[in-house]
Amino acid sequence: HFHNAHPALVPREKYDTQSYPQCLHLVVTFIGAQYAQASSPALDNALRASMNPIDEVQASSVQALLLYAIVLHALHRTNEAEDCLRRAAKISRHIGMNDPAFASNTAGGNLCVEESYRRTWWELHTTEIYVAALHRRVAPSTALVRTMPQLPGLSGQGNSKSLQSFENRVFALGSQEQYPSACYKIEVSRIISRILSLDPTHATHISDVEAVDHAIASWKLYAPSGQACVNSHGEVDESLFQAHYLILCASIFLHFPRSALPPRVPSAGDIACARAQAVEVSSPVAAHHTAKAIAASTAIANLAALPCPLDSHSPFFVCGLVLGAVVQLAAATLHLHDPSQLQRHRDHVVLMLGALSHLGERWTVARNAVACLKAISQVIFVDPTVAALPQQAHAIPVEFENFSNIDWLDMFTPDEAQNSMWNG
Repeated sequence: HFHNAHPALVPREKYDTQSYPQCLHLVVTFIGAQYAQASSPALDNALRASMNPIDEVQASSVQALLLYAIVLHALHRTNEAEDCLRRAAKISRHIGMNDPAFASNTAGGNLCVEESYRRTWWELHTTEIYVAALHRRVAPSTALVRTMPQLPGLSGQGNSKSLQSFENRVFALGSQEQYPSACYKIEVSRIISRILSLDPTHATHISDVEAVDHAIASWKLYAPSGQACVNSHGEVDESLFQAHYLILCASIFLHFPRSALPPRVPSAGDIACARAQAVEVSSPVAAHHTAKAIAASTAIANLAALPCPLDSHSPFFVCGLVLGAVVQLAAATLHLHDPSQLQRHRDHVVLMLGALSHLGERWTVARNAVACLKAISQVIFVDPTVAALPQQAHAIPVEFENFSNIDWLDMFTPDEAQNSMWNG
């Protein structure tokens, strides 16, 4: 599952032919242990020791740190994950992995290794940007370089194209050239990078916001549909699936802060007042952003309902589900007087909570998110004046007090206060 989601290494059938260092072997073992639910403190300690120090002139070190960072993020060891990402980016700059000639010059004529080096840099690029967006940071280092490697190639063909040729495909006459799904994921990451450059305090000129909004809409018109992510046998094109939930996350990153949705988790008192008094209608501009943020979150729920195993997805899908649920919860607070709208929000939240609960069997970040979101959901969706529930269910969950009155999007901020909040 994990390799399909983050194919930085050579395929499984060629893995044993590579002279990968011990730290990378330990990372692969550690990842496998998460899926087998067989991890141990001894393995964790051995892996940490192998990472300090690490060879800072090898592409394999970038691969090890990148893959380790993704898993650490899923295990809610956020600060460790960010440290690994920073180190991976630093080494990649030092050895010049962004140079178009790097892969061919260092792979010793092995086309499979060449491809893995290109995929590694682009995986680092997309991961850094996504994590920066989740944590409300500025664009990372790999998003700012001017020279970039060739894009990942089609499986088994060994011919890769430049980013410019992919971006210019929209102007090509005649039949469209086929590109790997990973290219669409890369294109989304670059759109998210543009969002990171916008001022979130509404000081950005409206034309800049519209331009990025149009880029998101254009992406959907030129990319394969979300239904194409899964074939009739339930097999997933994981790169395309990631591209689709990332473009939906991009829409939320852009529109949620500019919408009429409450930016902070409401207190129990706010919810009680909202039940007693209708919410005022927002301005047309804010209503436009609100509609787009809600539509994106609904589409994330639709992706969770596709007929494929949730375990086949990247652990980063957890954060997409949390974003989707957050928007639906925020929207629900505006529709407490509209039973049909409220029911729709509830249905979407229930689906995404179910998906997160399943993923929480493996990934700590999902398990922690479920506890947080359930506490908030109970206050929003369970009306104590009409609910036929046991007496203790009428009480406000103790956990809710940890979350009320913080920014919805600050749930992803990896500081000590938020770690305390998530972990109770």
